[in-house]
Amino acid sequence: MESLGEINCKEIFRKAYENRYTWGNDFYGYQGKCTSFVNNNIYEGNFVLGNDFKPIIQEIEDEKIVKSIASQLFEVSIHRVKREFESVHSENNFNLLKNSESGIEMSVSGKNQGDKYRVKNDCINMVYRKIHGTIIEIFVEEFIDTGYGFLSKKYCSQQ
Repeated sequence: MESLGEINCKEIFRKAYENRYTWGNDFYGYQGKCTSFVNNNIYEGNFVLGNDFKPIIQEIEDEKIVKSIASQLFEVSIHRVKREFESVHSENNFNLLKNSESGIEMSVSGKNQGDKYRVKNDCINMVYRKIHGTIIEIFVEEFIDTGYGFLSKKYCSQQ
């Protein structure tokens, strides 16, 4: 492992950011399965995300759960849109919190003050953000190498 003085968090984060799988302008959408655990209840269904990024949740009747899953799908999809690192993060600084087996954890100062990320093997495996007053934590357990960048395959997200 590098010594703490040699870790350039912004460059580590930039590399992981640029290593993400993103969609081209010809994105057609995708579909998948979704599961939500709320108060010891399990809700399972399917979803379709069109090229307009508007999710359709199927086989779940509870509107609150549907809204929650749709919100999560929006978060996932918005991060697939290709944006240059500098246009998103030029006003941010990345500060080392700790370096462990789980990865290099960093906090953000500047425009996105208070956000946190963790990077391991050039992939962002933890995100902590406050968006419109809601704290969102995402822990990625598995990635898929698409050949065009890495995409989270299995993750846990909490609001």
